Amino acid sequence: MKTVTSILLVGPALLLAACGSNGDKSEPTAAGTAKGMAMPDAGAASMVGKTVKGVGEVTAVDAAAGRITLKHQAIAEAHWPAMTMAFSAPMPIVAKAKVGEQVAFDLKLGEAGGEITDLRPR
Repeated sequence: MKTVTSILLVGPALLLAACGSNGDKSEPTAAGTAKGMAMPDAGAASMVGKTVKGVGEVTAVDAAAGRITLKHQAIAEAHWPAMTMAFSAPMPIVAKAKVGEQVAFDLKLGEAGGEITDLRPR
C-alpha cells in the first residue's frame, strides 16, 4: 500500500515539473525576438515616423523581399528591448548588408517595426 501511495503523491509532482520545461530550445524566448510582437511601448503610436539609431549584428539578408534581419541592442529612444527583428530597407542598403557584420543603423519607425534608412559597419 505504501508503494501505491508514494506513486500517487510523487506522480503529479513529476508531471508538473515536466510541464515547466522547455523541450523546444530552437525558439527564442519572447524577450529575445520580435516574432508575433507588436511594438513594446503602449505609446508607440506617437513614435511612428520618428527616426532612431541602433547598433547590432546582421543575422540574415533577404534581397528578394528587401529585408535585413538584425540582432540589435536595446533602442532606448524607441522603448525597445534588445531583440532580433527583420526590417525592410531600400535595395541599395540591402545589397551592402553582410551576414555577421556589426553595424550601426538608422531606423524610421512604423506601426509594425520600421525601415532601415542607413546601415554602417561598426
